Amino acid sequence: MNNQKSDKYTSQQEKERKEREENERKERIKKIGVEKSKDYLRVANRWCKRCINPEGENVLERVTVDSLIQDFGKEVTGVITATSPKYINEVTVPEHLNYCEDIETPSGDHYFNTYRPLAFKPQNGGDFPHIKKLMSHIFGPQEELGYDYVELLYKEPMQKLPVILLVSNENATGKSTFCNFLSILFGDNAVEMTPDTIRSKFAAPWLNKLLITCEETVLNKREDYEKIKNLVTALKTPSESKGKDWVSKRVFVKFIFCSNNETNPVLIDKNDTRYWVIKVPRLTNRNVGEDFLAECKAEISFFLSFLLSREISTKGTDRLWFTPEETRTPAWDKIVAGNTPMLDKEIAIVLLDIVLKKHLDKIKYDATTLYNLIKELEIPQSLRVSCSRAVIMEIMRNWGLKAIRKTERYSYYKVDKDGNVTLADPRKPGKYYTFTRTLLESIVM
Repeated sequence: MNNQKSDKYTSQQEKERKEREENERKERIKKIGVEKSKDYLRVANRWCKRCINPEGENVLERVTVDSLIQDFGKEVTGVITATSPKYINEVTVPEHLNYCEDIETPSGDHYFNTYRPLAFKPQNGGDFPHIKKLMSHIFGPQEELGYDYVELLYKEPMQKLPVILLVSNENATGKSTFCNFLSILFGDNAVEMTPDTIRSKFAAPWLNKLLITCEETVLNKREDYEKIKNLVTALKTPSESKGKDWVSKRVFVKFIFCSNNETNPVLIDKNDTRYWVIKVPRLTNRNVGEDFLAECKAEISFFLSFLLSREISTKGTDRLWFTPEETRTPAWDKIVAGNTPMLDKEIAIVLLDIVLKKHLDKIKYDATTLYNLIKELEIPQSLRVSCSRAVIMEIMRNWGLKAIRKTERYSYYKVDKDGNVTLADPRKPGKYYTFTRTLLESIVM
């Protein structure tokens, strides 16, 4: 009898021991799974792991549940997938002062914020002499406006701002240092790109960035002009990824372009207020390099504290915050002058002369007739050689003109070599353009 009781007691102890060990094992699995779950999240139907890539950037790498099972086993994976945060989809909400990765909507849905928090926090009590030196060098007499620009990037990342174009035909001016400084400050939310990348239709990878910097910028084609124009001022724009349909995304990206070309690195007309062109002087201290940039990086927390307490100097009355009068510079004037090709001016001069002599408000020409007119006149030989019907049509597109869709008869004027203007007879059939006096004067003046 005693042996039976002893066996029963031993059996109960064994059962309790196994239960205890099983509970301990489950606790270990849960602890491991909960700890690992901090590295994983699900966005829509994609599982991702938070990683730091070889460049030191915080990135999300896509993973599968099968790969998790292979790495951790089914039980740990079950805890990971059960406890990791889950989001309906991605959204980009730029914010630096009150950043939140989990964006909850009024419906109770949660979206993952692809905008990344800054690595730096404001810190009181310190100075930032190297950053001051950099800001003073880049912006010169517009230094306070430069501080306004960076302050707006930090405090109001959704605010539309003009494109900053840093130009100088000299090397060692600090343009790259300034761009690199802002890239360090804004971290993963800033990216350096090439003109070809900006031209690409696949803009999705960078439309969620705050700042795009571009070295050796040459974006002086009409399609470049239209794309930058749209990105700078539009509230939303089509975003396309390879292999996916385009979607409409809100735009808050800002551009800083650098160029050694002071004449025509980008296309700007005299009515364009989207560019803030700054000619950067040559550095007097040639020792500004990586050490200087490292010193700037060490001062960023003090600089952010300064920006938080600083009162912005401009009123923000323009859609791009700064008024054209505030940002206009001699460097801007130089590019506008350089962006008006001589052939454009010659054509506009010829047509304006006809308009003025005949006291007209507008005249009409089709591309072939206008080409023949220009070809016969006394314009420089180099321009006459470069002129063709196709070139004429390209210039018309650049002027924002469209020919009528169906051929019609119209009246036009002939000009002889002595400058005499006569009405052509009979009326000529053609798909003509209409040139107003106002347009021609804007090109010539």
